[in-house]
Amino acid sequence: MKLYQGWKVTLAGMGINFLVGMSYTWSIFGRGLSTQFGWTQAEAALPYTVYIFCYSLMMIVAGRLQDKIGPRITATAGSILVGASFIISSFFLQPYSVAIIWGLLFGAGLACCFASATPAAVKWFAAALHWLLSCSHCFA
Repeated sequence: MKLYQGWKVTLAGMGINFLVGMSYTWSIFGRGLSTQFGWTQAEAALPYTVYIFCYSLMMIVAGRLQDKIGPRITATAGSILVGASFIISSFFLQPYSVAIIWGLLFGAGLACCFASATPAAVKWFAAALHWLLSCSHCFA
C-alpha cells in the first residue's frame, strides 16, 4: 500500500514541530550553564532572549522564503542552522558569545523550519480536512 504524499508531508511537518519543541527546554540548559560555568541567571537567560527576538523577526522572512523557494529547501536550511547553532556555540563559554551564536542561528533555523511545516501540508489536502492537519501538528 502506497502512502499518500500529503501524509508524508504531514508526518515531516510533525517531525519539524518536535524540533521546534526543543526551544522549550532552554530552562534545563540555562540551569546547567549556571551551575557548570557560574553564569548568573541573567546571563543564562540571555541566549534564550536573543533566540525569541530573532525567531519572531525571522518568521516573517522565513514565511516569504518558503513561498518563494519552497518548504523543502527552507526547512533543510533551517535544520542546518539549528545543528550549526549547537555545534558552533559549544566552542564558546562566554555568555555573550553563546547568546549571539546560539540565539541568532537557532532562532533563524527554527523560524525556517516552523514556517515550512503547516503551509506545505495544507496544500496537499482539501479545505474540509485542514482541521485534521491542525490537530496533527498540535499533537506533535
